[in-house]
Amino acid sequence: MTALLEAAMLAAFSVSWYCSIWKMLTTKRASGKSLGFVLLIVAGYVCGILSKLALYSETGELSALIALYSWNLLVTAFDAFLVWYYHRHAAEGVPYALMVKLERGTARAWRAAAEPAQNAEVAVVPDVRDDPRTVEARQAGAA
Repeated sequence: MTALLEAAMLAAFSVSWYCSIWKMLTTKRASGKSLGFVLLIVAGYVCGILSKLALYSETGELSALIALYSWNLLVTAFDAFLVWYYHRHAAEGVPYALMVKLERGTARAWRAAAEPAQNAEVAVVPDVRDDPRTVEARQAGAA
């Protein structure tokens, strides 16, 4: 019974990691995630594997749960790689937010980050403060 409950726990963790990875791959952001925290969980899975191997050396019975621990270790290590990758790009100043919104009835555009220029589907809306007509009107009002 304990092995079944441990397997259910590992399966639930595995599904959670799939959701986390899917979110990072679709948003291309690792906001709210800490690499140190994910690596601590990786270390926990390593300890789980080592405990099953220690049990095997004592009893001679190899638990099938070692496969689940190993799978979760691989999935979590991939998640850690994504956290590192997206945090590194955020540190380099590469924006990943794709939301561009215009307020109805006004000429003011909200600034938004866009993916690098190789993604032709993303339209970058310039800030109206950079619009020459707005600059001229501001200068004429100040004179």
